[in-house]
Amino acid sequence: MIDASDVDPDLVRAYGQAIYRVLADPPFDLRVDVHSRQLKAWQHDCGVSCSALITAANPGSQPLPDGENRSRTRRLERDLQGWSILPTQNIDPDGVWPIEQGFLVAGMTPEVAGCLAERWQQIAWLQMATDAVPELFFRQHDR
Repeated sequence: MIDASDVDPDLVRAYGQAIYRVLADPPFDLRVDVHSRQLKAWQHDCGVSCSALITAANPGSQPLPDGENRSRTRRLERDLQGWSILPTQNIDPDGVWPIEQGFLVAGMTPEVAGCLAERWQQIAWLQMATDAVPELFFRQHDR
């Protein structure tokens, strides 16, 4: 794992300020370092003590065309077959960055999420434990 100090501070700020909308029924929003009673209830209902929110869009935080991001999201969804998932939208509240589709994955540990982040060339993902407080995790990257 790398420390946030190894990542562009503007990216860290953007990840930290993003709204992570979980498309459940009803939808709910996750924010970094803010407890979510809806997430806690969902994890409880799924019988898990952790979860992760990950996307395959815009690898390395470099924008891709919409069609390519949609294709990557479909392939990530196939990778997640067998997991309990909910679709998500990662939203830039300033509207500068396009909405990224992703998934909230029940029971996904930081180790497994880190492997997926590496596979899909993602700099970061959200990781949640039993306290239901989303935390930014950063993957190892080439230096």
